[in-house]
Amino acid sequence: MLTTSRIPLGRAHMLASAIVYDAQRAGLPFDSLTPLGSLRRFAPDIGDVSLLGVAAAGDHQQLIEEFVRLRPFLRVSSRSPASVTAETERGPVTLYLATREHAGAALVWHTGSIRHTRLLQGLARQRGLTFDAGRLIDAEGAAAATADETAFYARLGLPFIAPELREGDDEIAVAQRGELPGL
Repeated sequence: MLTTSRIPLGRAHMLASAIVYDAQRAGLPFDSLTPLGSLRRFAPDIGDVSLLGVAAAGDHQQLIEEFVRLRPFLRVSSRSPASVTAETERGPVTLYLATREHAGAALVWHTGSIRHTRLLQGLARQRGLTFDAGRLIDAEGAAAATADETAFYARLGLPFIAPELREGDDEIAVAQRGELPGL
C-alpha cells in the first residue's frame, strides 16, 4: 500500500539512508548522493524524500534507469532528463541530478524552503544573476560554476547558511550582517 501522508523525520531519514546504502551497494556511479529539502533541514515531518545525485552529465540517464531498479521502488510516478520520482511502501522518493560544477546551486535550490529560495532569487537578480531550477546563470546566460554551497553563497556575497536555517525568515539579512548563529 502506497502512502501519501507526511513522513515523520526519523522514518524519512531511515528511508533515505536505506536508499543511499542500496545505491552504493549497487555501485551506482554517483560522486555524492545527499538528502535534500525538509529532510536536510531537519523539519519535524517530511512530505517526501528527495536526494541529489551528483555525477557526470553523461551518466545521468543511466543513473536514472539503474536508480529506479533499486529494491525499495514499486513504480515510477514521474521522470524527466534531470530527475525521477519513484514510489516506495513508505512514500515517494525523488532523485534530482546535477553535475559537479552545479552541485552547490542544486543543493541550495533543493534544500531551502520556497521562501528562502525566492529571497536568494531576488539577491541573485540584484547581482545580475538568475537562480532557477538548481542553477546559477550569469548576465550572459552562461552557467556560473558553484561546485559547493559555500561557492554558491559567496557568489551572492553571503557566508554559508546552514541547511537548518534555510526557512526564509530573516536568515539572509542576518547573514548579510555577519550574525549567523552557530549550530
